[in-house]
Amino acid sequence: MASKKKKAATKKATAKKATAKKTTTKKTAPVKAPAVKKATGFQVKKGMAPKAAKAVKDAADAMWGVGVPPHELLQELHAVMLLRCLDEADGNYAGAASLFGPSRQSVQQYANSPLRDARWKQYQQNRRKKRA
Repeated sequence: MASKKKKAATKKATAKKATAKKTTTKKTAPVKAPAVKKATGFQVKKGMAPKAAKAVKDAADAMWGVGVPPHELLQELHAVMLLRCLDEADGNYAGAASLFGPSRQSVQQYANSPLRDARWKQYQQNRRKKRA
């Protein structure tokens, strides 16, 4: 009979320990703010020089999420880069085309379009900068 009492007492003690463990609250780590997701899923064209590929990725990251659709930003970047090429070439369409990429005719037609704003005025209809 003593062994039955001992077993019953052990079961009660074990049950008390189990319930005591269940009622204690765990301390949880403070919840961190979610990290800003960096886009790594896109790739640049294979065969591009590493420096150029890095520039493209950096530009894409810089343009993403600024509140303006990427298409509009790319149009503006296109215009700014072509204006810079025209400036470097002193308004020479062929020189700007060799820096920018398309043909002289493409640069000339783009620059002379009536849709261009005041930034293009000096490069339109042979209004190039005069050399001193």
